[in-house]
Order: sequence, then structure tokens, then C-alpha cells
Amino acid sequence: MSPAPLPRFVLLYATLSATFGVASPFLPGLPEQRGLRPAEIGVMLAGIGIRLLAGPVGCRLADWLGASRGLLIALIAASSAFGSGCLLPGGLETLLLVVVLHALVLAPIVPLAASLRGADKLV
Repeated sequence: MSPAPLPRFVLLYATLSATFGVASPFLPGLPEQRGLRPAEIGVMLAGIGIRLLAGPVGCRLADWLGASRGLLIALIAASSAFGSGCLLPGGLETLLLVVVLHALVLAPIVPLAASLRGADKLV
């Protein structure tokens, strides 16, 4: 017998929040550590704006495919992989690519998790 959906939902959100909380203190120093100038940091932050489109598109894709749970798992795995890309050597181009790819896969994660809870599909 599987556990009740609410504890699994709380565990998922606690894990997501802990992940954001652990990573957030280190992110502001990353561009400076790479030697980026303020204008380059602005370009990098503008790349994060892709999240405004990626969230709704990712959720729409999950609806279209009918595979919210599978897509959520894939996005979490991709987010981990792209987040690790911050460790790659390089300047603005490398960091911009990593940040944009990470933003693309990160944006739909929380809404998809919420939709799974609403549909009682959180397993």
C-alpha cells in the first residue's frame, strides 16, 4: 500500500525548497568569481528571463503529453545536470548557456509538482 498523497507532496516541496535554499547563497558570487563585469552580469541575468516563457510552455507540454509525473522527473534530473554546469570553466558564454538551460528546465518544476498534487498523481 502506498503512503498518503499529502506526506509525499510535503516531502517533494520540502526537498525543492531545501534545494533552492542551499544553492541560493552561492549563486550571487559566481559571476564575480568568474571575473564578469557588471554589464556581463546583466546579460546573464537577462537570460534568466526565459523562465517567463518556459514555465507555461513546460506545463502545457506536460498536459499535451499526458505525462506530468514523467516530465517532472526528467526536469528535476536536467535541472541537476545543468546546475552542475556552473562548475564548468569558462566566461560569459559558458555561464550564460548554463544559466539559460537551467532556467528552461527549472521554471516548470514547481507548477508541475502542484498540478500533480491537485490531480492526486503524486507517487
